[in-house]
Amino acid sequence: SRRRHTRLQGDWSSDVCSSDLSFRQGSFLTASMLFALSLLAKPAAVTTPLIALAIGIHRGRQPMSKIALSLVPWFILAAATVIVTRACQPVDESLTSIPLQARPTIAADAIAWYATKVVLPAGLCVGYGRTPSVVLADPMTPWVAILATVVLSAVFFGRRFRAARLPAALFLSPLLPVLGFISFVFQTQSTVADRYAYVAMLGPAAAVTLLFARRATHAAVLVAMTAALVPLAILASRQAAIWQDTGTLARNACAVAPAVAPSWVLRATHDLAEHDFDEAVLASRQALEIDPKNFQGWINLGCGLALAGDLTEAEMAFANARGLAASPRQWVELEANLGRLMLGEKRNAEAARAFVAALDRSPRHFAARHGLAVALTRLGETAPAIELFRTLLVDNPSSSSAWVGLGNAFLLSAKSFEAAQCYGEALRIDPSDAETLANRARAWLEAGDVGAARSDVETLRRLRYPIDDELSAAVSAQSGRDP
Repeated sequence: SRRRHTRLQGDWSSDVCSSDLSFRQGSFLTASMLFALSLLAKPAAVTTPLIALAIGIHRGRQPMSKIALSLVPWFILAAATVIVTRACQPVDESLTSIPLQARPTIAADAIAWYATKVVLPAGLCVGYGRTPSVVLADPMTPWVAILATVVLSAVFFGRRFRAARLPAALFLSPLLPVLGFISFVFQTQSTVADRYAYVAMLGPAAAVTLLFARRATHAAVLVAMTAALVPLAILASRQAAIWQDTGTLARNACAVAPAVAPSWVLRATHDLAEHDFDEAVLASRQALEIDPKNFQGWINLGCGLALAGDLTEAEMAFANARGLAASPRQWVELEANLGRLMLGEKRNAEAARAFVAALDRSPRHFAARHGLAVALTRLGETAPAIELFRTLLVDNPSSSSAWVGLGNAFLLSAKSFEAAQCYGEALRIDPSDAETLANRARAWLEAGDVGAARSDVETLRRLRYPIDDELSAAVSAQSGRDP
């Protein structure tokens, strides 16, 4: 009986091992699929194989070489993603001038900065302005780098701090691509940023978990967690209010880092979107006082001045931006803004030339194509304008401004019925656009549909929109003859 029991137990163990192996294979395939999808969602997921490797080594059930070999497919996927991302997001040439020997110092400073923010999460903002040049110019940087190097060496090579290795590895792995060992796009504004540390918070979480699991009773865990969570919850609620919209985010950035030009650029960009042109001009001037060579600062200043009515100084601001434009994207943005400025001054031929210059570098640029179509309409070249508006609507069928522009071009070319239909599409997208409603009334009137024109005029009266006397008189006169 004992032999039979042992034999059955052995058979049962064999079955379990077989099913466990199958389960692990299925789990790995599922995890690999999810990892591939995460790479498509966010390139920062490239560090996932390093995180998995750190966890596998910590468990200690298999040799490091075997764990690394099993993760080879993930490393291949990660490497391919890095290559594609670098091709899609080319790094500014100014970053390549960072000496190789200085990059470990920049990385050590970034690690120390992130560790400090984990311990004391105060003064957080969207941009800190810690560019490589700022870091290397700070006399404290060498000492900070030495301290960070000593601490990391003690953790990874000293026996007394063996328990801290997994938390440290989980903290550092997600940060590796953005520590400064290799240049990246945002480094022109700052090497460090809060958003780069989202996944890295696995490290502190693991540290707290391991600490409580080994050295604390249940009551001590509860007390410690409560004591830690209360102030963190207060800080988190305040931080959430800062991130509610771009305006609060920009104002907080200017308050926390007032000497950082991108913070003021962000604020000016938001003020322009909110049509607060005076504030946009003030914020742009503040950015340019900090960094006179800030291309976007000059663009924002030019836009703010133009929209505020100071066209002469706006043109000077754009001229300054022209001297700073380096990348193709900057040239396109400059020419597109110059074109909009010319349109505002009714200098339609010059506007058309500026938009054509922008489209030479970026043929699919929406604002440049739209601006060129408007300029052509004003110049009386309705046929190419109509064709350009139609191509715009193929790519952007929900653009009310493109429908309005197409309606204007049709109306100018005496195609009133087509114009009224275009205005109708624009009103379907934005029913509150009273000016377009007035244009449709004119189009219906010219097309001979007096009833539709009268209906639009009555709607305008209900909206208390100031109706043109000529339109009102024409509708009244036509209504008298309408059977």
